[in-house]
Amino acid sequence: MAMMGPILLPALQGQFGAWVYYSAIMPLSEVKDRIGFARELHRNERLSELIQRQLQDSGSGKWNRASAIAQYLRANDGRFFNAIVVGIYGGEPVWHPFDISARPEFDRVNIDYLAEQERVGFLELRGTERLFALDGQHRVAGIKRAWANGGAAGGDILTVLFVPHSNTEEGIQRTRRLFVDLNKRAVPVGTKDIIILDEVDLPAILTRRLVDEHDWFSRGQVDIERFTATIPRNSDALFSIATLYNVIKRVLPSALASSAEEKNEIKDAFSIRLPEVRIDHYYGRALAYFRGLADANPQLRQYMEEGPESGIAVVARNPDVRNVLFRPVGQVSFATAIAGLAARDGLEAALQAAQSFPTDMAQSPFVHIIWEPTQQKMISSGSGLATRLLKYMCGLEPATDRLRNSYRTALRNDTAQLPNRLDIG
Repeated sequence: MAMMGPILLPALQGQFGAWVYYSAIMPLSEVKDRIGFARELHRNERLSELIQRQLQDSGSGKWNRASAIAQYLRANDGRFFNAIVVGIYGGEPVWHPFDISARPEFDRVNIDYLAEQERVGFLELRGTERLFALDGQHRVAGIKRAWANGGAAGGDILTVLFVPHSNTEEGIQRTRRLFVDLNKRAVPVGTKDIIILDEVDLPAILTRRLVDEHDWFSRGQVDIERFTATIPRNSDALFSIATLYNVIKRVLPSALASSAEEKNEIKDAFSIRLPEVRIDHYYGRALAYFRGLADANPQLRQYMEEGPESGIAVVARNPDVRNVLFRPVGQVSFATAIAGLAARDGLEAALQAAQSFPTDMAQSPFVHIIWEPTQQKMISSGSGLATRLLKYMCGLEPATDRLRNSYRTALRNDTAQLPNRLDIG
């Protein structure tokens, strides 16, 4: 990285364990120019290249993480990053504490502590030091890419935690351990938090809006306390909120987008909040999907219209009824098959075809795959195969040896033939 000029950064000095660090604020333009990646943590050049390669290979094509972050920076007024952690070595970074005083009404004890410990001041970077990201490498890569591909918000200021690094073998080992600690122990945002909180992710927005606003989802049809893919047989709810989210996520790219422009728009809709008018559009499309699904099964329509108090959900899961649409695996299988047909024929045609899908779990492709007829219980391991078989029956998947062998293994029948194709026009 080229030598830079000096810069003063407002900062606080802190200590955690054996590390002294500085919590500073830094313009994104300076982050872009000054901060590199942690290649310096390895003496071996080939090992150091692995870090750079990891940044390039996290994802595929233009939708890898750095590109997604760059697009997020350019397109979201509500953008926000948490702090990145940056190692410093070489050069002569200097800490400039300054005197602080307080108005009389403030607590003198706390102010005196900060003053005596020299915790408030400026961190001076001379421009000769090397800065490398220990935590937040993809955010740094995204910042750099945002500038390279058309600029980013030059006024944004980011919190950066600077930690000193000694370029000795012992120092490298110490910093390498910190690098691993920061990245190994980082907890990714879970699906539960996305569904509840994410104001960018379109499937999450649509899921919450359906549960909040629409009569078919707001009266207990969705178990909002359950974030698993299962639901008890005796539940009055149709499915968990996690299943509703999963269904919307599956149908969104293929079934709810009706043009190439919309498909591209939906690619962005997981990292960039769409305008409200476009969210309204996809909300309407989601409702069209569920209305069409209800048209495919009178029992489902009756339940959606009458609500959980009707008791229909419990009846539909009765071993003598076995309606697959009242099981999460059935909702997901139908959504996957309808999405595949919609990509080929359009949503309306796909929903019309869904009226021919079997719903009795005692029939193919569900019997012995997700439903054990003798013991009259669900088979949790068969959900993926059931979905593939339904796609095959719709003409969306070929009759491969792998599919045939999986089917025969599930049936424990070495001569079993794949289910008949559906006549869906």
